[in-house]
Amino acid sequence: MADFARYLPLSYRPPQDESQVTSHWGQDIAGLLRATASLLDGRPESAWEAPSLNRGWSVRESVGYLVGRLGTPTGELVRTIAFATAENAFRSRAAAESLARRAASASTDELIASLLGIAEDKAAGRGRTGIRELAIATVGALDIGGGLGARLHMRPTASGAVALRRALAAPTEITAVVRGRTLTATDADWSFGRGPEMADTAENILRFLYGRSDRAPGMP
Repeated sequence: MADFARYLPLSYRPPQDESQVTSHWGQDIAGLLRATASLLDGRPESAWEAPSLNRGWSVRESVGYLVGRLGTPTGELVRTIAFATAENAFRSRAAAESLARRAASASTDELIASLLGIAEDKAAGRGRTGIRELAIATVGALDIGGGLGARLHMRPTASGAVALRRALAAPTEITAVVRGRTLTATDADWSFGRGPEMADTAENILRFLYGRSDRAPGMP
């Protein structure tokens, strides 16, 4: 089992040549969006209104957030978020909900088409394709897939990058659990951290790190 942190500039390893490490994740983002669109295609309205893994959000709202957050040009997105944040008394969660609901007002066919259009742009390297966008696409796919009782494939390198990024900047209640431990994905070739091992699937690790599950990795 490889120590995933060796391969990422996000870790605390000694400096070395990182010329082959890319900060562009367009293909991975595109793959997740296409898989999500395929999962949603043909689903009845009741499935879209089912709760996603993001507490308080429906599947439709989680799709809306992906479309709004990943498909809006940077300048417009900055203005939209700034306005929504001020409109909601500077509460980031409420601002995110506002963005999600605005985009989610489109028809289901329009939302699926938007996901596919954004995927095409990301695959071509157009727009934002950094680790932040990869994290948004990954967690959104988990939220939607979980709400529909399905699992979406994640490339190990991408899931590990998102997990490591979150572990380094998670809320206190989450870092308190994983601090001084090694997180190991049992279905992907990555691990990071030091100390006793917490082993689980990549999806379950991500769910815990992003507050989608209260069950710590490796716990029954």
